Amino acid sequence: MAARPPPAVFPMRIKHAVALRREDGSLALFLRVNRAPSGIYVVWAAGQHRPGHDPHSSWHRDGRVHHKSFNREFQRSRRQPLGPGFTGAEYFLQTNVMRGSAGLPTCDPAEFDSVFTVPTVLLGDVPSGSDVYIELLGPGAEPAAPLFEHRLIDRARFNEEIPTIAVSFYDVRLLAAAL
Repeated sequence: MAARPPPAVFPMRIKHAVALRREDGSLALFLRVNRAPSGIYVVWAAGQHRPGHDPHSSWHRDGRVHHKSFNREFQRSRRQPLGPGFTGAEYFLQTNVMRGSAGLPTCDPAEFDSVFTVPTVLLGDVPSGSDVYIELLGPGAEPAAPLFEHRLIDRARFNEEIPTIAVSFYDVRLLAAAL
């Protein structure tokens, strides 16, 4: 039997929102990034109200990483455990976002400990226009540069514990223009 990870360093759930600021000033919830005693969870806002869907990605304290939808895990892997011994920069997930992201619920800032907003006017208006990367960072580490020509739009760091959670928005239209 594998040893259990040490007790959680952070005793409570910390909830962050990644929101898109529409041109009318309203906020659309794109992602929820939750830090809990059991791990870090990224919950996809679009489709979250469909029965049985519950789309999310998880990085558990013991290093188990998976993505889940319709109660099925996929892309399971074992990575470094969360906690004070976390080192370097580790990719967690990447997804596309575009200016007209339809079907997103309204973001209520009162529901979160912090809200990272990106104006939609900075995002591409085609499906391959902008990407969001989430990485976990140990002390002194910086997010890795994307492999292709991406221009950083904005970045937030949620650093209440080790590892820091970095959320980066990139403009990838330069890559599309080069193809």
